[in-house]
Parts: sequence; structure tokens; C-alpha cells
Amino acid sequence: MTTKYYRAASGDKYVSYEFKFHGDLIHRSSGDHLDFDLNRRYFVRFDSTNARNSELLSTPLVPDTLLNIPPGGWASLPVPH
Repeated sequence: MTTKYYRAASGDKYVSYEFKFHGDLIHRSSGDHLDFDLNRRYFVRFDSTNARNSELLSTPLVPDTLLNIPPGGWASLPVPH
């Protein structure tokens, strides 16, 4: 879920997001802030050996009906893309 927009000391604007991986809450940010609305759920692609190495995906959107997420995520997206 995206949580906030912020500006770095350089003036660049970012969006913060968080996700759970095996019960741990991971906080990251993306410089592609214009592609994301706040308080929305997006899919995250991450390295299964280091979840902090992640990328927020602007498409496809996470459907509201998708409620059960495996602790380690999916090998491929559970929706058409």
C-alpha cells in the first residue's frame, strides 16, 4: 500500500510504500510518484532472498476482491496483465 509522498533533499519527489513478506513489514520508496495514488494497493516485485530489493508496479491494479496473499507472495501475478 502506498503511504505518503515526500521530497528528498535533492528536491526529487517520491512515494513511500509498504508490504508484508513472511510477516515482516517492509518499507520502501519509489521515484515514480506520478504513477501511484496514495492509500492504494499495488503489486510489488521483489527478490525472494532480499525483499528490500523491490519494485512497485503501477499495473495491473490489485483488485479489491484479492484479500488472501501468501506470506512469500506469488511466483507470478494472480491476475491477467
